[in-house]
Amino acid sequence: MNMTLTQDHGMFFTTAKLSENMEMTPEGFLLCRNVPVARTGSLLYGAHEVPMAPGVTGDVEVIREDEDLFNPATMASLNGKDVTLRHPDKFISAENWRNVSRGTVLDPRRGSGTESDLLFVDVLVKDAECIRKVRHDGLRQISLGYHANYVPLAPGKCRQRGMIVNHVALVEQGRCGERCAVRDEMTEEEQMDKQEIMDAEKRGMEAGLLAAVYLFHGIYWWAIGFGVCHIIFGLIMYFKYDKV
Repeated sequence: MNMTLTQDHGMFFTTAKLSENMEMTPEGFLLCRNVPVARTGSLLYGAHEVPMAPGVTGDVEVIREDEDLFNPATMASLNGKDVTLRHPDKFISAENWRNVSRGTVLDPRRGSGTESDLLFVDVLVKDAECIRKVRHDGLRQISLGYHANYVPLAPGKCRQRGMIVNHVALVEQGRCGERCAVRDEMTEEEQMDKQEIMDAEKRGMEAGLLAAVYLFHGIYWWAIGFGVCHIIFGLIMYFKYDKV
């Protein structure tokens, strides 16, 4: 068993270290350490995303300065906020958090050195489906849900200020890309598990194609492709992932 410490000495009790930045708790929760969730600099937003008139390209360039992202109120607004599986339809509140929360954000802090433009947190993912998607499906990029004010600088350009974070969403494609994502590649074992699933799906598809070619024996190929292969697929899913 391991006891790990964040930079502010908040303690986590974990029983398995999966990689440099991922650990499991006794309850089966996934602790993701050192997760970048936002950066300073220039970011492009669609005209429908911010209350500013777009430039000639149809987008709005949003400038996020150090003093705005690392403002004490902005950083404090992250602490204890909910982790979601993609963005919810509505911002999280006391009325809907139970339906959309998949984990908790902890210990917001500024990066150092070459990563001093990044805002880091630790993420404790508690939902089994979400844990599987992070570990095995590569759902690791981050997108923040927040309120902010925008100060015009020029046509199609503004400065973002007063950010107050509502939630942290795990998404397929975030605005910051790989720079703001749960860190660590899948382990060799996880990559092998994913390959087994892909192979099982491929065998099912091949059997289906054979059924199309050999029409008079279609029922037999169908039984093999969608019966036997899917039983194998189900067993793989159970033994490999439901025991996370």
